[in-house]
Amino acid sequence: MKKHKQYISEWKSVNDDVDKLSRALVEISWNDSKKFRMSFSPFTNKQFIENTLTIKLSDVIGENGFGFDDLTVNYIIYFFNSEEEYVNNYEIMQNSEADYDSKFIRIVFGSVRGEFNNSFYEEVYHEVEHLFSYANGMEKRKELYDKAIALVKSDADNEVKSIGYLIYLTFRHEQDAFANQLYGELKANKIFLPFEDILARNQIYRNMLSQNMVFSYGYKKRKKEFDGILSDFGYDIGTFRKRVHFGISRLKKKYRNVYNRYMIEFKRKNMTIERTIQYDKLQNKLIEEIKKRYGGNISITNETMYGSQK
Repeated sequence: MKKHKQYISEWKSVNDDVDKLSRALVEISWNDSKKFRMSFSPFTNKQFIENTLTIKLSDVIGENGFGFDDLTVNYIIYFFNSEEEYVNNYEIMQNSEADYDSKFIRIVFGSVRGEFNNSFYEEVYHEVEHLFSYANGMEKRKELYDKAIALVKSDADNEVKSIGYLIYLTFRHEQDAFANQLYGELKANKIFLPFEDILARNQIYRNMLSQNMVFSYGYKKRKKEFDGILSDFGYDIGTFRKRVHFGISRLKKKYRNVYNRYMIEFKRKNMTIERTIQYDKLQNKLIEEIKKRYGGNISITNETMYGSQK
């Protein structure tokens, strides 16, 4: 834990409330995790500690600009023995998220021998910044959503419409729906392909990338006009590109989670009896080794975001 304060201090200058809460969440989650025994997830085959608690922002950071006081915090800490193991399992830690309506934040990170990777702090900061931005009207979602849809349906040219498309496609509730849709398609069609192939074939993801290209092309030709349109939506070019960048990254993350869950379910469902027995034996052996290492003081359960163990 010695390095985490150093990492936080290296962040770029940010809003004081965002900085304070980000620091507090790191400390609170790590200290709270010491109260619980480790669990082993049959879903990810990883060791972790998870808990959900409610904190009062006024108690943690004092007077602030978040616009609410009770925040529900769900944290998941994975434990690794080496940097190599951490890197090889980085995908399962790409699940931090925040939702202003629910006053909820989930932070997911990995610990290598009690130290955190620098990228974790950027994840926490990014999610806390979302809460602060919503609270301070940076995105008046209903109004913004309606304006984006209106622009898409207007008789504007495709370059201008790309602004509306990109705003629409980066709304979290829409991306949740896109992810659910992908899961249904995978199950219905019994698709068994590498994730990158799934992503390359996905019409929504391809549309996001193509609309971003159309926007970039149009912006280069019509900078002044586009700056005016973006301003009407409450953005400058920097904040708009940031929204698009994180929106594309978030959708890919959601798709990856859906894909991972589907593939594990698919493989287990389609195993022969012999292979199922062999898989269970290997997993049970791993569990026994972990129990020996920790003196049996470990529970067997899935992370809540993956659902209850079947």
